[in-house]
Amino acid sequence: MVGTSKKAVYAALFGNLGISIAKLIAALLTNSSAMWSETYHSFSDTFNQLLLLIGIKTSSRIPTERHPFGYGKEQFFWSFIVATLLFGISGILSFEKGFTSFYDPVHQIANTNISYVILLISAIFEGNALRIAFNLFKGTIEARGEKVNLYTLFKEFQESKDPTILTVMVEDSAALLGIAIAAIGIYLSDVTNNMIYDALASISIGAVLMLFAFFLAKENRALLIGEAMSKKDHSKIIESVLKFQR
Repeated sequence: MVGTSKKAVYAALFGNLGISIAKLIAALLTNSSAMWSETYHSFSDTFNQLLLLIGIKTSSRIPTERHPFGYGKEQFFWSFIVATLLFGISGILSFEKGFTSFYDPVHQIANTNISYVILLISAIFEGNALRIAFNLFKGTIEARGEKVNLYTLFKEFQESKDPTILTVMVEDSAALLGIAIAAIGIYLSDVTNNMIYDALASISIGAVLMLFAFFLAKENRALLIGEAMSKKDHSKIIESVLKFQR
């Protein structure tokens, strides 16, 4: 499972690094608040992937005399840090940029075609990273011999104890939603020459980031405290014990 988690994180890391640089160039050339929010978002995601890799590495250390139960929960800790960073950095900066532009009478965007091209490329990279993470996530269901459908996907998402895959999937989903919001805001400001839509897009991206970050923090908090195994795994253990007694 660690190997598959690393694959998903590396796919997101390299994708986000290239996207971050491209969005920064677009933000500088267009002066779009929405593009600045997306730049904050992508750079934050890139840093988050590095933290997830640290979590994967440190969680695999062997038990010591001081930590006889091992370091498995390190992965949950770093995933929790990712969630708070996503909230604290990207969300607040996006809000600040949006509200500043909202009340700035001289705020104007330019070179909107650059934004459209960068957002399209970003959507392709983010979509590919999400596809890789989703296939790995789906693979755990198929490995148990279960049919993949909406119910099993929901149950797996709810009961999964792999915070890395969950974090990558949530981040990439938030990224695609942010790209869509930015594109709509820039387009509306472009056709109406009203910069309020660009500012509202920036604020909306900040709200999306905060919402997703809260969800991630809640999930990782439960894993850090100690969450019980799924009912399905519990039933399998009981069934195996009863078979052995017979």
